[in-house]
Amino acid sequence: MSTTTLLHGGAVIDGTGSAPQLNTSVLIQDEKILAVGAEADALVQSLQDVKKIDVTASL
Repeated sequence: MSTTTLLHGGAVIDGTGSAPQLNTSVLIQDEKILAVGAEADALVQSLQDVKKIDVTASL
């Protein structure tokens, strides 16, 4: 059985030294990243049974 999770509202740091992408989504399926950002938000609309986790940090 496939597990799909959307992490949304967080900051993505890609490790290249670029500035973090704020308020970004990451779509993960079976421990692999499927999409990041707007692509993740669009792709999740066509999927069923997606666990959505709000990772917005309050400072």
